[in-house]
Amino acid sequence: MDKRVLEPISSIKHERVLEARSLTSSKGRKAAGKSLLFGQEQLKWAVQHDCEVEAVFLLDKQKEEQWVQDLLHASFSVYSCSEGILKKISQI
Repeated sequence: MDKRVLEPISSIKHERVLEARSLTSSKGRKAAGKSLLFGQEQLKWAVQHDCEVEAVFLLDKQKEEQWVQDLLHASFSVYSCSEGILKKISQI
């Protein structure tokens, strides 16, 4: 499989950020039929159990870490963003 590109996100108005933010409410998760996972351990579990992962958001400062480089070979999109944007996504 080809290596994917890590896409930087710099705005909370980015389409993927808005979609992820909609999943912070129970109503939003039920309507979309999706959920949010937090942390490397939950992501690892999901991948190992063949769960469908659409996108991964991580901090800009993590993009050189080996586990992130390994993600770029997966079939889902990987985005880097600031801590502020990541907090907006993860507010549950």
